[in-house]
Amino acid sequence: MDAIGARYQVTKQPNINLEHIKDIDLLLIGRRGHGKTATINTIIGNNIFESLSKTTYETKKDVFHLAKYQNYAIKLMETSGVMETLGKKDSIEAAKFYMDKMRDAVNLNPKGYHAFLLVFKFGTKFTKRECDSVSVFKQIFGDCFVRNYCILIITFGDNFRTESKLKGISFKQWKSEQDGYFKELRLECQDRVVLFDNSNQRDTIIHNKQMTKLLNFVEHLQNDSNRYTSNNFLKAKPSRDQLLSSIRINKIYQGLEEVRLILELYYSLPYYSVHHRSQTFQEVCDTCNRLNGLFTESESQFFIVQSFINLVIDIKISSLKFSNKLVKIRQKMSRNKELLKQESQRLIEVLHAFIAANEGITDFKADEDTKEADIEVLQDKVKSEFDPNSNSVMHRLIADDNELQKQLQAINTDLRLEIQRYWNSHKLIKDKCDTIMTTSSACQIL
Repeated sequence: MDAIGARYQVTKQPNINLEHIKDIDLLLIGRRGHGKTATINTIIGNNIFESLSKTTYETKKDVFHLAKYQNYAIKLMETSGVMETLGKKDSIEAAKFYMDKMRDAVNLNPKGYHAFLLVFKFGTKFTKRECDSVSVFKQIFGDCFVRNYCILIITFGDNFRTESKLKGISFKQWKSEQDGYFKELRLECQDRVVLFDNSNQRDTIIHNKQMTKLLNFVEHLQNDSNRYTSNNFLKAKPSRDQLLSSIRINKIYQGLEEVRLILELYYSLPYYSVHHRSQTFQEVCDTCNRLNGLFTESESQFFIVQSFINLVIDIKISSLKFSNKLVKIRQKMSRNKELLKQESQRLIEVLHAFIAANEGITDFKADEDTKEADIEVLQDKVKSEFDPNSNSVMHRLIADDNELQKQLQAINTDLRLEIQRYWNSHKLIKDKCDTIMTTSSACQIL
């Protein structure tokens, strides 16, 4: 088995005579949880594996099924759900991983596929998330693949039949009443929609009816009888490159939002305590380290990514600088506070001594002139102790405190200037991202 084939599991039904029957090659895609496995069981006609919540790993394999239905030889390639990867946390790597899987799925069948079966669960609100998954498929396989090759499979048909009995509505009416994203998708695939009741696959009437409708759609696809091959996949490379560029830009948008929060936090820092400010700068450094790790080394070669990384590094360096300055100021202020406390205690003792001495002089039996002279001496001594200009210790401590306050003010001034510079860079990067996202050749701009 070749390198590609070795990655896939092939299941067959026995005794399939391929003479005088039509080949039908189908590629099944869709998000996990919409009933892909049950749909396979219905088309193939046997339980290949159970479609239960325990199938975490089984449904992540790409499986190639072979079966016969009436005069058709059906080949059905099952793929894992869009962006379902084994532990791939990075969105870029996840997208590349999924694209590689889709490329292998196409290459595994050199003749190509007649149709793509796009599976959606009945009862699931067709939101922007579902629309986005279709957009991803279009960027992977090419913009025309929905119009030329897609057939919508609406699963959980048993739920629809229960609801239709209550509301008295047919599936055709239900389709026509749907609006929004579903309507757009239905019209784009030219109303090729099949209701699949996978719970009743052994009910011959229901099974044959939905299989007949599916195969009829396949045979009447308006694609000049051309299959989707590796050549089609190759032609879609520009749109895949654009998808990767969009994912990369979205990562930058997420990073810019965090940078915005940092800059808004910086505005309020002057109102924080010195300890809180220093702590905040350290937290900003940690955030910058995380943001710097958003992109791989290869991604960092893109100009817009490098601009974002440079901004983050700049903010980190600035935060470290301010943090180190604040640590030194905080240490000096702590020492100064302790010295002020000691000097205050000494002055209290001097004041108590003055009061005691003053009382002693008053009680002393001497002439008034002598008492007055002694009191003046004590008063002068106390004044000299409490006068900053005479008290060298107090004078130095007050001067140190004033200097520390000036340093804090200088940090606030420098921080405001840095914030403005970062806002300018933030705006330039965001504007560039906006331009890229609104330009069709995004991959070329990057």
